[in-house]
Formats: sequence, structure tokens, C-alpha cells
Amino acid sequence: YINSSIDLVQQNILVGGALAALMLLLFLRSGGATLIVSMAIPVSVIGAFVAMAAMGRSLNVISLAGIAFAVGMVVDAAIVVLENIFRHRELGRSRAEAAYRGAKQVWVAVLVSALTTVMVFIPVLVMDLEAGQLFRDIAVALSVSVLISLLVAVTLIPALANRILGSPGEDSIVRRHIPVIDDFAALFMKSLMGLTKWVTASRLRSVIMVTVLCSICTGVTWLLLPKLEYLPSGNRNLIIGFIVPPPGYNLDTMEQIA
Repeated sequence: YINSSIDLVQQNILVGGALAALMLLLFLRSGGATLIVSMAIPVSVIGAFVAMAAMGRSLNVISLAGIAFAVGMVVDAAIVVLENIFRHRELGRSRAEAAYRGAKQVWVAVLVSALTTVMVFIPVLVMDLEAGQLFRDIAVALSVSVLISLLVAVTLIPALANRILGSPGEDSIVRRHIPVIDDFAALFMKSLMGLTKWVTASRLRSVIMVTVLCSICTGVTWLLLPKLEYLPSGNRNLIIGFIVPPPGYNLDTMEQIA
């Protein structure tokens, strides 16, 4: 059961990484850019393994689940950095200049974002109750993965972008166009920006919009709030049986009865 649980979590990590790379390819429209960001996943995960070993933590179902959760989070900082580098390349800057400027402009925001994520798990790390003991490995795996992804975003991503993102002789790069998806995205952004401009043009409309959204969210949360339980009830596909044979039976006979 333990081996099957670990194999299932490892499979989820691989599938999650593949889906993350697929979404990057869909939105970045560049094989090189997708490869650059996807490199953050194995580097961060392997670094998390090394850091957990140095901290004396073991690989178990809980810690692997934390790493599975972190697969989608470790590419956040890399996407922010690479998107800014990609923007500078679209403006016509060289690969080296785009990599330098792109990382320099957003590294503070990426640092703050990673630190806020790590700070959330500090109470879990210092908690001595059963919940702290249960979720401590998740907190360690997530925190270490996010911190390593920060280092990857400001070091590895610019270096790879300088070598891979576009041809050396290109003055700029152009994002590939997907007819249906891009048309829908342009219409959505135009509608959203129009609504935002209309709301922010008046202070009264802004206050009304914030009040309405907060009221709706509060009401929906109150109505759909799930019940509270200590642990979720689930089916582990196990059958537990107790056999009480008469006194005097030897071990072989008891095994045959079982």
C-alpha cells in the first residue's frame, strides 16, 4: 500500500509537470520559451530533494504530495521573468540585453512573491500539535521548492534566455498567432479593460462595485461552506479482518484458516 501510494504521487508529479509545460506552450507560443520555463520544474524538484535530505526529512506520501503541489508553483517566478525578457525581445533588444533588463526589472516582485508564500507555512513548521506534525513535510517541501524556484528564476532563466530565446541574428521575436484562442482572448481583454475603465472613472461606481463583489463573495462562501472534519473520509480499498481461532491451533493451521 505504501509503495502504491508513493507511485501514485510520483505519477501525479509527472503528469502535473507535463500539463504545466503544455499550458506554457499554449500561452507563450514558443518552443524555446516553454523549454526555458519547464527547466525550472526538474531543477526545483531535485533541489528540494537535496535540501530535504540535508534537513533530515524523508521522502514519504506527505512530502511527495507537497512537491506535487509545488510543481505548478515553481514556474510562477520563471514565467514572470521570462515574460518580461520576451517583451524586451519583442521590442527589438538583443538577447543579452533583454535577459539582463528583464530579470533586473522584476526580481524584487518575484522575491516578495516567493517570501510571502514561504511565510504562510512558518506557523505550520513551528506547530507542535498533530496537525503540525502531519503537514510539516508539506510545508518544508513547498517552502524549499519555492525558494529554489526563486534562485532559478533570477539566475538560470536569464542565462537560458540569453542562449535559447530567438536566433542570435534576429532583431526581435514575434509571438505566434492562434486564430480562435487569440480572438477570444482579445475580445475578453477588451471587454474587461472597458469595464475596468468605466468603473474606475467614478469613485461612486468603484465603491458600489467593491461592495457588491464583497457581498456576493461573502454570501456564496456562507451558503456553500463545507462541513468541518478532522480528516477527510475516504476509501482506501482495504479490508481489515480479525480471526480468533480456538486455543491450541498452531501457526500453519491459523494461516490456512486466514
